Formats: sequence, structure tokens, C-alpha cells
Amino acid sequence: MINWKLEELLKTQAEVRDEVMKKLKTAPTKEDHTLAMHIELFELFNEIGTWKWWKHSHIVKKDRVLDELADVMAFFLSYMLLLEPAKQAQVALWMDDNFDEFMDSEVDVIRFVSENITNGEQMPPMVLMLAALAATIKTLNCEWTEIIYAYNEKSKVNIERQRNNY
Repeated sequence: MINWKLEELLKTQAEVRDEVMKKLKTAPTKEDHTLAMHIELFELFNEIGTWKWWKHSHIVKKDRVLDELADVMAFFLSYMLLLEPAKQAQVALWMDDNFDEFMDSEVDVIRFVSENITNGEQMPPMVLMLAALAATIKTLNCEWTEIIYAYNEKSKVNIERQRNNY
């Protein structure tokens, strides 16, 4: 079980969102955030590289993996900001209840995602987020504090990018 500190994470993401919204005419939807999560999840998997069965020389770069995870988290948290607080609490509880299942050493998270997509199954944002977390933690053997640090640092970068017309 992870101490998500969801309120703190949502507060930080709201600051990023507010900066982004200064330049948008319409707010991104849940579907927009879900699509972005898929794209960032695949970028994360690409950095992890274990799905490339043909490549034998891949070197996992911790900072790049954490940076991609931070992107997944940003879009997940943006999605969460569109939910009512009661629904946010339900999602957080579901994630707490299912985190250990994703962390099981027998579960190949990347294969799980691949099989679901190949079979045409939609995966809700909380499943994508748990997949991203589990793949990162299993690959890097990192702590939650490292993940939070990477997310907070990326949030600062994202705010600065918006202020500099990214």
C-alpha cells in the first residue's frame, strides 16, 4: 500500500492545469486526459524497454523512466481533477485495494497492458496509472518518495514551460 497523498498531488496538478488553461479556449476532457495517459504510458514502456524482445543492448535510464512516469501521473491527476471528490476517493480506494496485485512479481505489467489493448479492451485511467507505477517500481526498484520527487520536479518544469510559451 502506498501513501498516495492524493490531496497534495491534486493541488500540485491544479497549479499546472491553471497555468495551461490560461492559453486554452476549451478545457481538456476526461477522454483527452485518458488518451494522453495512453501515449505517455507507451513512452514510459519504451524507456523501460523490456517489451523490445529483439533488442539486447537496452540500458534503462532511471531519470528518463521517472520523467515519463511523471507525465503519466500528470494526466491521471488532471483526469482526477475532473471528478467529484467522492469519486476521487473511490478511485484512490480502488488503487489502494489493487496495488499489491499489480506489484506481484508474477505479473508482467507491460504484457498485461499489451494483451488488453490487443483484445480491444478499454482500460480506465486508474488501471493505466497502476500499470505505470508497477512497471516503474519493478524496473527501477525505486521508492514512492523518488516518484513524488520526480513528479514535483516535472510539474515545476511544466509550469515554467507554459510561462515560456511552450
